[in-house]
Order: sequence, then structure tokens, then C-alpha cells
Amino acid sequence: MNKSTISKSWFEKKYKSNDGSVGYLRLRNEALTRVHHNTAIESIIKYSGGKKFNTFVDIGSACGDFTDLIYQNLDIEIGIGLDFIRDGLVIGDQRYTRPFFAEAKLPDLPIKNDIADLVLAMEVLYYLSEVELNQAIKNICRVTNVEGYVVVSVTLGNGSRQLNEEKILDLFKEKFRLKGKVYEHSLLQQIFHKNIGRILRYTKKFNIVSLRNTCFWLRDNIKIAKFNYVVAKYLLGTIAIKKGLYIFEKKSNVIG
Repeated sequence: MNKSTISKSWFEKKYKSNDGSVGYLRLRNEALTRVHHNTAIESIIKYSGGKKFNTFVDIGSACGDFTDLIYQNLDIEIGIGLDFIRDGLVIGDQRYTRPFFAEAKLPDLPIKNDIADLVLAMEVLYYLSEVELNQAIKNICRVTNVEGYVVVSVTLGNGSRQLNEEKILDLFKEKFRLKGKVYEHSLLQQIFHKNIGRILRYTKKFNIVSLRNTCFWLRDNIKIAKFNYVVAKYLLGTIAIKKGLYIFEKKSNVIG
């Protein structure tokens, strides 16, 4: 793994001086994110066998968009969203009433042992160094109760802000069993998303309102995204795989 150090200010910029048209503040609208979230929810239901979860922890909850979707779709009683950027937690508190949001930074998880039967680590583990990553897995295991589930999503690869599948499976193999994995063939949609973003920056600079609105519509259109995923999967195959989603179950003979 080639981990680059990413400062807290890099994340904070995604919230500050943001009019809500870019970045984390409108992720819940963007088709790329919606497909990703829907895939995760469908996979949790499928590979857990429809298990009833009571308490979940969402690590790296940002504005709480996915945290709230878990509530809506899995009928869970208690949810905790954790993030180390306070601006995101404040927005989550304003947007959603049910999750409890708290400030925390991996590899630390300042919550009780065995508290959760579902732990989500979506797009967060690849930010950690080797030492931090191993400590984070220990803490994830600690807070997950026996036969609880952990859902991990990463961008696959060996570069900065990526993890390869071999590493992910190795990290969890001692105390968890793999229940399922799903590959997201999102290459075309990511390219499409990125280029629409470039046009959006141009339209904002020159205040071209009609084109700007059209760009938002294209970026948020779920039908276009699904079409891009299908084309990428069947025409490009493994080349188009950008994300991996892994569902683990904690082994029954594991304590802590």
C-alpha cells in the first residue's frame, strides 16, 4: 500500500465555502453515490439472510446520508454515526433526527465493546497507514458483537486511497468469515461524473444557469448511471471494476 498523508483540512474544505452544489453536501443527490448506497443495502440484506439488526455504527458518516438510509431500509432501533469532521456531524444533526452523531477518528472507536450487530466502514479504511489499519480492525472487532456483521467498501487497487482485495481479506480472516462480496463496475459512471463536474465548475464561473441545471440533472440521473454500470460490466469486464463491497460476519468463537 502506498498511503499518502491527508490532512484534516483537506476534508474540512469539502464543507467550508460550499453553497451545497458540490462535494459532501449534495452526495445524496448524485446517481454515483445513490447506486453505491443502494448496492450496499441490497447486499447487506442478501448476505445477512435478512437478519434483524438492533444497533449499528457508521464509521465515517460525513453528513449522515447513508446512516439515515440504513435506518430507513433496515428498521434498526439505534444508530451511531462517527466522523472526525465536526462540520459534517452538525449537518447530519440538522438533516436527520434518528441517528446519534459523535466525533471520532480512526483507528480509535470510543464506544463500548460488543455494542453493535452491524458496523459500516464505507470508503474509510484506505485513508489509514499500515499501523492505523491494523489497530482499526482490532477496534472494529471489539465493538462488533458475536455473529454481528461488518460491511467494508473500498476503491480497489494498490495506490494511494486504495486497498487491494487480498489485503482486505487478510485483515479480517482471523476473527471474521466472509459472507459475500460485490464488485461495482463504476468506471464509466465515474468518468461521466468527473467530466460533468468540470463543466459545472465552468458554468458556475460564468453563471450559465440553464447549462448548470442540465449538468445537475445528468449527474443525478439514476437511469444514466445504471446504463453506464451495465455497459461497463458487459463490455469492459474486470477493467471497469472500481469498488469492492465486502460483508463479514464475526465468528462465534471470538471474544473481543
